[in-house]
Amino acid sequence: MDTNLGRELVYNVEHTIHHLAIIKIALALEAPMIQLPSHFGVAPSTIKFQKSVKPIIVNA
Repeated sequence: MDTNLGRELVYNVEHTIHHLAIIKIALALEAPMIQLPSHFGVAPSTIKFQKSVKPIIVNA
């Protein structure tokens, strides 16, 4: 499989975000007093998408 430095760096960034998401879950369970930004552990593309869609309000 061919690769290049840019591709490998993108993979490492994406994998780091994955690990940050796991850390966020662990902290929520083990140290809930530690507050992290809502975007911690969320991919930039997901943040961009979330900002682009209108929130859905469900009446209970």
